[in-house]
Amino acid sequence: WYKFEVSTQGGSSREESTPLGFAPIRNRYDEIIVRVKREKKYFKLFNQKGNIMEVILIQDVANLGYKNDIVKVKDGYGRNYLIPNRLAVIANNSNRKQLAENLKQQAHKIAQLLADAQALAEKLANTVITVAVKANEDGKIFGTVTTAQVAEALAAQGIEIDKKVITIDEAVKVLGEATATAKLHREVKAEIKLNVVAAE
Repeated sequence: WYKFEVSTQGGSSREESTPLGFAPIRNRYDEIIVRVKREKKYFKLFNQKGNIMEVILIQDVANLGYKNDIVKVKDGYGRNYLIPNRLAVIANNSNRKQLAENLKQQAHKIAQLLADAQALAEKLANTVITVAVKANEDGKIFGTVTTAQVAEALAAQGIEIDKKVITIDEAVKVLGEATATAKLHREVKAEIKLNVVAAE
């Protein structure tokens, strides 16, 4: 005979027995029960709080946030993309304390970056950037003005701005006036006035 314990509703247990020939079946039953309980536990953990986690960005991430921001993301996106690619770290207590200390030490630098962005925005507000492009006799451009061309035209006038932070408000298809926008800082956007002319 094979002896085994059976749990009762009151939380106690009693010993029962079954013929030895049924022992393998009983063992298999016990294994299944254990596995089901374990899978239920994992399923509960996986779906806890909608499977959302908080991370601290260690680099600017487009359409998500800026360096040092604490943001909520889907667990898979955080663990499989942001963290492995060194774009973020888990926002646990240790990393939060480190972030606070870093921000305290960088306060002066952060203030200076903001002041520089504001000064550049003011300069752009009083500047017209000439962009030379290929066009036909009717003034229609071959293609359209690109952010790379705007960045090059800015550089030609002594203003260095990464093309990645520039957006053109509307596709420019003809010669004349146009506008673009530069995201110089998380708190500063600047309008860029363009004068699109035919290249000689």
